[in-house]
Amino acid sequence: MLFRSATVNINNNTFSGITSNGYAPDLYAILSSVTTTVNFNAGNNTFSGLTLTGASSIYNGNTIHAEMIGCAGQNVNCHDNLIDNITLNGWCATTYCYGIHCYNSSSSNETYTGNTIRNFNTSNYNIAHGNSDMIKTGTAGTIIVQNNQIYNIQAGTSGSVNTGINGMGQIVGNQVYDLHLDMVENFQAVGCYYGILESGNTTITGNQLYNIWISTSAEAGNIMGIKATGNFTTTISKNSISNLYNTVTGLGTATGTVDGMNLAGGTKYVYNNFIFDLKAQNANLANAVTGINISASGTPDIYYNTVFLNTNSTGATFGTSAIYVNTAATVEMKNNNFINLSIPNGGGYTCACRRSSTTLTSYSAGSNNNNFYAGTPGLYRLIYYDDTNSDQTLAAYKTRVAPRDANSITENTPFVNTSTEPYDIHISPTIPTQCESAGIRITSPVAIGDDYDGNIRQGEVGYTGTGSAQIGRAHV
Repeated sequence: MLFRSATVNINNNTFSGITSNGYAPDLYAILSSVTTTVNFNAGNNTFSGLTLTGASSIYNGNTIHAEMIGCAGQNVNCHDNLIDNITLNGWCATTYCYGIHCYNSSSSNETYTGNTIRNFNTSNYNIAHGNSDMIKTGTAGTIIVQNNQIYNIQAGTSGSVNTGINGMGQIVGNQVYDLHLDMVENFQAVGCYYGILESGNTTITGNQLYNIWISTSAEAGNIMGIKATGNFTTTISKNSISNLYNTVTGLGTATGTVDGMNLAGGTKYVYNNFIFDLKAQNANLANAVTGINISASGTPDIYYNTVFLNTNSTGATFGTSAIYVNTAATVEMKNNNFINLSIPNGGGYTCACRRSSTTLTSYSAGSNNNNFYAGTPGLYRLIYYDDTNSDQTLAAYKTRVAPRDANSITENTPFVNTSTEPYDIHISPTIPTQCESAGIRITSPVAIGDDYDGNIRQGEVGYTGTGSAQIGRAHV
């Protein structure tokens, strides 16, 4: 259905059993891409059993598009739609697949709430390059993406970039899970999956991202729970990121990586997040799994986060980091709980904190009150590593970075459950911990008044506990 009018209202419809076949077919269930539209409303629609099949060669350069809702306009409202059982298959050079796609590039008001996108299958080995976004917002204006569910999405195209949510604005309270990228060694057999991808100034809060994985014999594959690498101001808080895993096997060398978060560019305020259960079971890399990866320049502030890693690999070399910092970034870290119990292989290191060089001038002097733990200190289990220096003990680390981290600690914090998945890494209320009262109140550059669960933190109005601030995500 194609619409070109000032006001478009599409509500309470069912689109089912539609197929599109051909040399370079496109499938648009709803398309209203004229940016001069004033109001676009789509609500309570059902899209089910739609199939797009290409019949051209992968070498001819043809591109096909599959969109369930393509929209634009000054005011866009997509709510309570069900997109279910959508399939893309056949032969083609390039594909673009969207659940909901907004074409706006200038300031607008956009709202995407209560939508369910599920059972979306673009898994096809006969497509050379494929890209999919289940929700893709415009790139300017006031945008809200809230309380959507995106799950059971499978991609299988080579050279692919796939996201649950690709957007900006307020990305709040969404559930994104069971995203799967499955490729074979075919054409350009690389690909990536991002749970949430930042595309502008964004607040990413209260989202649950889990069960995102790559299972493939391809050359490379990368998973990131949240990727925020643009030159934007972004707040990332109160998100739970877990069970991201990568089983890339490759041709001799497996280069599959997993990042809970990948941060770079602009200003990032990252606090009260929960990152755990990340794996790259076949990786042959010096740093294959990272809880928080600050991968390039920028000014990230990292506060009150809990990262718990406990993984291994069959690769000859296997290293991991609770946090990695490219020293081109100016970073401040306070009240974080960085625990890495992973098993190193070959010349790989299990690191609580890893930096890209010996430069410390970009590590803020205000950084303090963190917990760094990498297991029993040893040659390959390090509190700190910078590709030149390695510190096995907290005392050695404090000497190196002084006056930073003077009040930081090291312990294997007692969590509620780290033995049976799904883990619960709230701090146990029944076992003593150094993290209790080992933190410091944070009021600048961002005031943090509560924890992940909404419990009021020490020093704030309404606090009824005792002691001082706690390290990590949630109060005991």
